[in-house]
Amino acid sequence: MKLSGGWLLNSTLVFALAALLFSCKSIMNEQQNMKEKLEALDSIIRDNPKVAIDSLEKINKKRLSKSNTAYYSLLTTIARQKNYESFKNDSVISEAVNWYRGVKDYRNYCRSLLYKGIVIYNISQADSSAYMFVKQAEETYISRGIDDKALESTIYLYLGRISSLKEKYSDAESYFRKCMDISKEIDYLENLQNARIDLFWTFLSQKRYSDALSNIIVFADEDTLSPHIQYKFYNALAGYYSSKQDFRISTEYVKKMLAMKCTDNLEINYPKLYHSLANFYIKYNRPDSALFYGKLAVKTLKKANADNHFYYRYLADLYSQRGEYKQAFENCRLAYLSYISVYSKISQNRYMEIEKRYDLSQKEAQLRKSEADKTFLFSVVISLSLLVVLTILFFSKFVNKYNRKRESSEEKFCTAENELKRSWFINEVQKISADLLPRFIEDVNRQATRSRKHSKEISDELNKSIEDVKSSARNKLTAIVRNETFMTLNPSLKYLQDLSDLEKTIVTLIEYGYTTQDMADLLNTSTSNIRATKTKIRDKISALENLSNDTKTALKIFEKE
Repeated sequence: MKLSGGWLLNSTLVFALAALLFSCKSIMNEQQNMKEKLEALDSIIRDNPKVAIDSLEKINKKRLSKSNTAYYSLLTTIARQKNYESFKNDSVISEAVNWYRGVKDYRNYCRSLLYKGIVIYNISQADSSAYMFVKQAEETYISRGIDDKALESTIYLYLGRISSLKEKYSDAESYFRKCMDISKEIDYLENLQNARIDLFWTFLSQKRYSDALSNIIVFADEDTLSPHIQYKFYNALAGYYSSKQDFRISTEYVKKMLAMKCTDNLEINYPKLYHSLANFYIKYNRPDSALFYGKLAVKTLKKANADNHFYYRYLADLYSQRGEYKQAFENCRLAYLSYISVYSKISQNRYMEIEKRYDLSQKEAQLRKSEADKTFLFSVVISLSLLVVLTILFFSKFVNKYNRKRESSEEKFCTAENELKRSWFINEVQKISADLLPRFIEDVNRQATRSRKHSKEISDELNKSIEDVKSSARNKLTAIVRNETFMTLNPSLKYLQDLSDLEKTIVTLIEYGYTTQDMADLLNTSTSNIRATKTKIRDKISALENLSNDTKTALKIFEKE
């Protein structure tokens, strides 16, 4: 029986070990197969990005190893960019950058840096960090001796675009010509055509009209331009003839753009094109046509677009020039409502984005500190074997440095927190006092006075609308002050419940360091009104019994001006 039991135990252990080895081998085989599949998609991604996207979407990302996850994130970003899709954030490509930064796959590290820069550029061309990542990609490409001409071509294409945006035209021209030379060498038609069009705009910005036109005239002989390049070509010619003041020809090219069909990789900006036509017709004195296309621009607007208020305001100007003040007023009202609605949301998203980036920077700082600690501990172990005194001196120096860093970090944190409070509140108040509102009220008031001799009814209606807008502004101010975020950022106000919403606003502005004149400008009132309100606030606070004298005098409103 003992022999049988021992044999059974040994057999079980052997079987378990074999099963474990088989399981590990199966997992390794699965990941190797997945890597080969991703490499196959990588080989077609330049010419068939849509096919690559469809195949990538069928992959279960949760089953991928860390290396394959990074590869998957990189290919997904490249395919989407090649397919002219938009990006909301850079979280996907950041996974690839973080992974490849720690391994020796220099080509994919270079590509991940490049496409992080491209994603940031596509999200916001004003974000200067895009240049940093693309430039780092170029440095990695050169220093690591990477041999990928298509990658090199794309690096120079985006370095040229960013340089042109910064008005560094000489650098931009050099980068675009490098891109064109490499693209010709490897027959990379897409990059070659894009570089030509981008170089055209660089020349046009410098009023080098002959160079600009000769750079894109080659497209006129091409019969097989992609819709995306065709659209860019028409847009370039429209821009060229507009800069030459030949608006009739510009109009024809804009109409060619409107006649194109939307496809998977081409989205036509109808409001912008219709507005361009309206603008061109105004310039050669065809107001009826301008009004027709101005109305089309508004009709084709998409919801919650940041530029919508501009098109409404432009249409209002066209109506005003024709003396049709009721329609002008209605479009001014829509412009105002659109501006407030969209920029309130944009500001909120911006606030959340800043907060998210701040949290991310803190985590990265903690990670760097952790890595520094590991290096330090290793150094201490080695130093102890050599000389105790040197170790003690080094440790003392490190502690002092660490304390300075901590104090600096705490100071930066307080500064950043105060700035976030100030930015949030002022941003909300400024949206109410946007320069559109005073100008709008002044224009409508003037028109109301002018129209009274013709129609008392229209004049009264316009005056009523002015009062409605002012009432709406006061309601917006009330909404801000009663917002939970506002109260969280300004906890001292919970002791000042007897103050009105306007008085709370003024107390907050004083705490942020704003002068009487600044507050008058910001709240669209006079300095005498501000001073009177400040006196009333002091009286109310002084009458509060639940506040100590020290707490009251700590408020800046009690400081001498």
